[in-house]
Amino acid sequence: MSWKSLVTAGLFCIVASPVFAAATPQLEITQGGLDASGNWIWNVRVAPSTTGAAATGGTPMASELGYATNRDVVTVSNVNSAKWDTSTPGTKIFTWETEYGTPLKPEGIEADCTGCTVTNATVFPTTNAHPTTIVAGNLNQIFAALGSGPIVTGDLISPPGTTISPSVSMLQITTLGPTNSALTGNVALSGAYAGNGRLAEITNSTAVNYSNFSGTATRTIVNGDINLDGKADDTDFGIFAGQYQPGVNKTGGWTKGDFNRSGQVDDTDFGIFAGAYNPAAPAGGTNTPLTVTGVLGGAGAGSGLSAGGSVPEPASLALLGLALLGSMGMIARKR
Repeated sequence: MSWKSLVTAGLFCIVASPVFAAATPQLEITQGGLDASGNWIWNVRVAPSTTGAAATGGTPMASELGYATNRDVVTVSNVNSAKWDTSTPGTKIFTWETEYGTPLKPEGIEADCTGCTVTNATVFPTTNAHPTTIVAGNLNQIFAALGSGPIVTGDLISPPGTTISPSVSMLQITTLGPTNSALTGNVALSGAYAGNGRLAEITNSTAVNYSNFSGTATRTIVNGDINLDGKADDTDFGIFAGQYQPGVNKTGGWTKGDFNRSGQVDDTDFGIFAGAYNPAAPAGGTNTPLTVTGVLGGAGAGSGLSAGGSVPEPASLALLGLALLGSMGMIARKR
């Protein structure tokens, strides 16, 4: 059941409960290497709170997050639209977002980029939704406001390289790959609430906002290191030698030894590799994923929570669910 259905069904009958006292949601951005075109792959995963994952009926979640990349955005995809099934309105994070509805709000996944694609096959709501918007530009920023159906324990996994609790995938972002003069890729996370993004959960009919979602995931590689093992050595030379064909156009960028991304693996690339070749060097480069643990309430949190983050008194509890949805733009709006 998605956010709109939960409101319609009246499931925001809030009860006083310390359900969130022990755990909070987490988000990670990890670097997934290079794709077949030599572009950086960045994976975004979200874990509900430990209590939420075991909640009766699962834990619907919502996200309101912004991303900025230091390399050109190539693709942005909701890679789990069966679970993140709702394109929702949110609060503007950047300055370029396209706004829809009444009141005006950006919706779903929007990107400021040129020559990029955005994929978001959300199935709910089926009408009056704007799942994707591309604004032509060179800021390489992404706005994403998505809601989920109930996330249950069986949805949660811990794939190799993950840095958080068992989680569900949400976005995959690909950006222009490395060159010999641009060896670092990064994705910075932010939001509209004092620079922080927001996640929210509904657990056992209790709706709560979480803030603190900001920071940067970064990866830097060694020049000439085609297979990304940390050094330019004989293995990389074997890959390069197999691709070396001056005058022949090639795709694949760094993965084929096209270090300057000219579209050919030629003498210029050989010179770059020769200058970087150092099999005796210790493995280098850095891979720093972003791991963020949410803070209950926090900047821009829904009204009804006290300054100390404690559970509000019963008189204000009935407002909490609507405050959450209103502050995150989740309530159905007039078109």
